[in-house]
Amino acid sequence: MMEPLPVHTRAFLLVCALAGGLAVPLHPLASPVSTAVGGLLGLLGLRVWRWSGLPDSIGAEAPRGLARLVQPALSMGCGLLVGLVLGFFLVKLLGKKPEATPEPKPAPPGG
Repeated sequence: MMEPLPVHTRAFLLVCALAGGLAVPLHPLASPVSTAVGGLLGLLGLRVWRWSGLPDSIGAEAPRGLARLVQPALSMGCGLLVGLVLGFFLVKLLGKKPEATPEPKPAPPGG
C-alpha cells in the first residue's frame, strides 16, 4: 500500500489543482476538469523531479555573497525567456486568423 504524502507535497498539489481550476472561466464541466488536470500535472511534475535525481544534486549549502542574488535572478530570467519564446511560437502557430470570406455582392436594383 502507498504511504500518505507529506504535508508540503499535499499543499503543493492543492495549489496546482486550484491554479488549474482558476485558469479557465467558470464553467460546470471545464472548471472541475481543469482542476483535476492541474493536480495530475503537479503530481507528474513531482514524480519526474524525483525520478530525475535533482533532489540529490541540490547542495545543502546556500551560495554566499552576490551569487545568492544572481543565481535565482538568472534562473528566473532564463525561465521567463524560455516561456516567452514558447508563448510567441504558440501564438504564431495557433493564432493564425482564417482568411476572410468575401461578402456576397448585392443584387443589382430592379433585376
